[in-house]
Amino acid sequence: MSINIISKTALNSLGYGFIQAPYLPKGKDEYYLRNIQNRNGINYRQLDAYEIEVLVRNRNTSDDWNKLLVSDAFNPELVKNCKFYGLVRIGKLEPLCLGFSDLKVPVG
Repeated sequence: MSINIISKTALNSLGYGFIQAPYLPKGKDEYYLRNIQNRNGINYRQLDAYEIEVLVRNRNTSDDWNKLLVSDAFNPELVKNCKFYGLVRIGKLEPLCLGFSDLKVPVG
């Protein structure tokens, strides 16, 4: 019989510390591998003030809005009730629904 171990950590550590310091090359942060692997051709930028305002109005939160990166095709009106921790990249968002049989739900 296996034993599942559940640990508690501070909420402000969510999205951080997933690579321990001894395994980080000198001068690199924990996101360096993600930055190397990001070869999808999308250019990401930081949010502008209007986008942050819309996200907050739509009940979104972030521990650091500067770490929420978006593409130029990002539409903040489509993001609702989300909590962002650590480095997050969001690409193109479209006002669509997914459907299965008679069930339809908004994308996202």
